[in-house]
Amino acid sequence: MSTETWLVADLGGTHLRLALTDTPGDGRPALRELRTYRVAEATSLAQAGSRYLLDTGARAAGAVVCAAGRVLARTITLTNLSWRVNGAELEQAWAMRHVAVVNDLAGAASALAWLDEAEAPPLWPVSQVPNAAERRCVVVSPGTGLGVAAARLLAAAQVEVFDTEGGHAGFAAQSDIEWELARAMQQREGSHISWEHWVSGPGLSRIHQALVVRSGRAAWNSGGRTPEQIVAGAASGDAACEQALKLFAQALAAVAGDCVLMHGAWHGVYLMGALVQALRAHWVDHAFRARFADKGPFAQAMAQVPVRLVVHPHPVLLGAAHRARQSARDDASS
Repeated sequence: MSTETWLVADLGGTHLRLALTDTPGDGRPALRELRTYRVAEATSLAQAGSRYLLDTGARAAGAVVCAAGRVLARTITLTNLSWRVNGAELEQAWAMRHVAVVNDLAGAASALAWLDEAEAPPLWPVSQVPNAAERRCVVVSPGTGLGVAAARLLAAAQVEVFDTEGGHAGFAAQSDIEWELARAMQQREGSHISWEHWVSGPGLSRIHQALVVRSGRAAWNSGGRTPEQIVAGAASGDAACEQALKLFAQALAAVAGDCVLMHGAWHGVYLMGALVQALRAHWVDHAFRARFADKGPFAQAMAQVPVRLVVHPHPVLLGAAHRARQSARDDASS
């Protein structure tokens, strides 16, 4: 099988990241010509990808596009962006043999086979996990929304991924303040309050605004602070900003723990995204670990589950490159 160039894409609600990878290959997939664009500066993925291919002078045989949303008939209508991604349409626009459309967290989960300890360090010391024929893990990634995917890691860097829309599952309040803020959000936004309403960039802003409204300092329609402003406010001693970060951390711990139970991910949780990295100093503490493990009869088992923070800069693209190899092999054998 001759070497081919494939395009890989990570399309989120705010940024589009594109790179090239070569297939087939042995060992960890390599990325080159990596570039980042703001989606607000493009009219469509087809237009942005065409510009990238022109700028790099690349001739790609195929592509793997990872985007935030559910895949139906090779199509994703993005949850947090008014774009539609269709594999057949992109094949025509980019003159490619095959374009695979993948949920972005499924792409990220595909990278787990290649991440080393330094790229996904545990947040606290854990017992050595014995080698197993398979490892079941889950990826949780707050960003513009909240992404969740499950994975079975097998031998020889094989990975089986199950994409989900777990971020839209119902939020489960535990403390009095969580119940109070959830009810306030319901009155404003509707009866269904999801984990994504809390554990995301907009969610952090929403928590802060609910706290400010609760204190009588502002109304809902007064506009809220960005996550960056909330972090800065907490650093300067603003009580509402500090409390918002604590509530965000508790919700992140709770939903990560729930995902372990729902997917049987006893071999670990991988937290991903720029948001969790930026807020790390505010949520990696004893209270986070306690809320993560607070699962009734499974509390002792949960305390043994590793929670890792992925610091690799582009796990979705790495996972997409892994899938590009698979797609190229499938094309060659068909």
